[in-house]
Amino acid sequence: MNILGFFEDCSSHGQIAGSQRLPPTSTVASVTVSDVTGEPAEVTSVQENGKQSRNLELDSANQEDRNRPQRGVQLAQAATQVWTTKQLVLLYILYVPPFFPHIPGDGLLIHQYSIWLVQFVELFANGVVSTLSPYVTSSFASHSLLATSQIVASLCSGLIQLPYAKLMDIWGRPKSLVLMVACQTIGFIMLAGCNDVRTYCAARVFFQCGYRGIILTVLIIIADTSTLRHRALWIALSSTPTLATSWLFGPATDSIGRGIGWRWGMGVFAIVVPVVCCPLSGFLYYYQRKAQKMQLTPTPESHRSRTETFLFYVREFDLVGLFILALGLALFLLSLSLYSFQPQGWRSPVIICFIIFGGLLIVAFVLYERFWASSTFMPWALIKNRTVFFTYTMDCLLVAAFSIWATYFLSMLVLVWQQSITHSTYILNIHAVGATLSGLFVGIAVLLGMRLKYLAGFIAIPLLFLGAGLLYRFCLPWTSMGTLIMTQILLAGGMGSLIITVQLTVMAVAGQEQIPALIATETLMADIGAAFGSAVSGAIWADVLPRKLAEFLPPEDVHLVPEIFGSLFVQLSYAPGSVIRDAINMAYSASLRYMLITALCLYAGCAFCVLCWKNVELGKRGSEKGRL
Repeated sequence: MNILGFFEDCSSHGQIAGSQRLPPTSTVASVTVSDVTGEPAEVTSVQENGKQSRNLELDSANQEDRNRPQRGVQLAQAATQVWTTKQLVLLYILYVPPFFPHIPGDGLLIHQYSIWLVQFVELFANGVVSTLSPYVTSSFASHSLLATSQIVASLCSGLIQLPYAKLMDIWGRPKSLVLMVACQTIGFIMLAGCNDVRTYCAARVFFQCGYRGIILTVLIIIADTSTLRHRALWIALSSTPTLATSWLFGPATDSIGRGIGWRWGMGVFAIVVPVVCCPLSGFLYYYQRKAQKMQLTPTPESHRSRTETFLFYVREFDLVGLFILALGLALFLLSLSLYSFQPQGWRSPVIICFIIFGGLLIVAFVLYERFWASSTFMPWALIKNRTVFFTYTMDCLLVAAFSIWATYFLSMLVLVWQQSITHSTYILNIHAVGATLSGLFVGIAVLLGMRLKYLAGFIAIPLLFLGAGLLYRFCLPWTSMGTLIMTQILLAGGMGSLIITVQLTVMAVAGQEQIPALIATETLMADIGAAFGSAVSGAIWADVLPRKLAEFLPPEDVHLVPEIFGSLFVQLSYAPGSVIRDAINMAYSASLRYMLITALCLYAGCAFCVLCWKNVELGKRGSEKGRL
């Protein structure tokens, strides 16, 4: 099925027209026609017919380019034929050091490559950056802008997945991976050198775009090389670095805070990430070249000039649609977190304009992509599939619900329950560890024949409701750590199971050439959910916390509300057990309860979406071109 989706039927007419060639211009030149003045029009006729022939040839060439897999997909398919099973296992799991340079049976020189190693470094770096974020924003007296920075980063990283998926199809996996590594490296450099919250937000955008791009590339590589029935298990195995990083970046962050400082702690990854990720790109590129030398891919033919090629790819990347969507989402989501900084709040003309024009632009994007765009990001033909539509919807709601209550949960662990940074990251990382272990469970269950709908509906969704409900009941300053950890385990099991079922469900209805677009759209929906959740969390935080602080603080200390609200350092400066610290703790707990009520409502929406899925059997659907 063509990734252009709905426009496939419309474009077939152009293909028929393009296949009809005019007679050679030499035969046309022998015909003369008199115009109104009686003078021959031989030259004009030749020029016009020649121009029409050229246009029809270009239309036919463009249509042929759209109908066949893009060059990057062809190279990925060819490389899959060259790899042996032993080499793929090494690619997925193992680390080959420089002193063991040859893979048996192949003779390829390799220095440090492995999907597992790339995942390890990326997850570790993301954990360090996320944990340090509250302290970075507090150092600029802008702790309340933590949600805003996450909104911008999530929004931009989600939107960049759409053109990046097409770029992978055009350039291939290796070159695209190098681009994302460069983007993330720029982010690390900016994080290390930022001197205000604006630069920090921009740095988070670069970091987040690179991080999500690298993770997407790894997922696509797994999809290229595995069969659908085994794919869940391979995805889960590639995520097992979480079992190690979850216990490492907490102590590392603690040491960074007490030692070299957050600037050096983030800047060191500007060296580590390229050193680890680029060899993987070189490995992929080697096998693509090997497939080309074996003539497993067709030789690319260019039908266009450089100008025509540039204009063609401008249309392919749909820059107009991307701009409309980015502007609409930015206006709408930022209004939810920035309203508290306006004197009139929700009644501020700026906030009202943001909401109205943001919503209109989002609707305009859907209409533009559906009816006017010559090339679309959204695979409309597949999105009309009931299962795909409700899978995307559930993914957005699931991530939004998590972001709503988790955005300020680290701050609450440190302040209310008096946990160190190390212990706080351990508690938060229960989600990462639980998601990995539940992913392994889902992979084995799918391998044994269990349906995704049953896994999601009878196991994952009940765990989410139970975990969130218990957390709502026990989010009080005197709650024991054991009770909190129990709620996190339940939430982690439910969310981890749903995430991997979402990925498998959208892969089950697509061919290999459509998987990047579908996964990119799924990633976009998740990032929109994260941005929406952070926006709602920021809105609740900005509205409830100051009000509750004024309610719980002694009357003589109410004037301290703005100072306390703006900085985690100020909040921690009050001794545990003091009147002001107890008031802060109660205000935090009240704010988290509002967030959990909202999250429970979204989890109910997730349950409805699962009910609307078709009962897909993975063994009979989707692409089966993989080797593992």
